[in-house]
Amino acid sequence: MLKQIEGSRAVAEAAAMCRPQVICAYPITPQTHIVEALSAMVKKDELAAEFLNVESEFAAMSVAIGASATGARASRSPPGSSRSSRRTAWCWRWARTPTCPCWTACPA
Repeated sequence: MLKQIEGSRAVAEAAAMCRPQVICAYPITPQTHIVEALSAMVKKDELAAEFLNVESEFAAMSVAIGASATGARASRSPPGSSRSSRRTAWCWRWARTPTCPCWTACPA
């Protein structure tokens, strides 16, 4: 059955379908709605995950790398600015750990 939902909610539901065990989020525009939806899913026990609010995109990457290194399925939500996204992606490639990035705004 088809349903119509807001785009951020669709991204949150898609991220939830990946069944992350750790969600580290730095809630900042444009993905604040995604982070809020994931947080609500965890709070309502619709998603069995540890939800962590972090203080920066680098902290989010550090948590995701650490969780992934221990064998947990990790998801993170970095900001979409061009410089931050490139740095975060570089850290991700360097660590060679599988994480589920939630890219919400890609540089043109």
